[in-house]
Amino acid sequence: MLIAALPADAWRRAELFDTGGRRVQRLVPRAVGGGTEFHWDGRDEVGRPLGSGVYFLWVETGDGRTAARRCDLIR
Repeated sequence: MLIAALPADAWRRAELFDTGGRRVQRLVPRAVGGGTEFHWDGRDEVGRPLGSGVYFLWVETGDGRTAARRCDLIR
């Protein structure tokens, strides 16, 4: 599932956290048409499927700004 899109070279780090603040996944960007997209398959860092629930995408950009986005995983 696509969970975020940014202009090219805007991102520095993107991670997903559960509601308890534990990191569940570091996201690897994909370059697309002059931008960057982050996709998540609903799995944690070791490949285990995560349960339905609320997760938060945290992105740090190249200029030091940060942003968070709520992601609802429904299985």
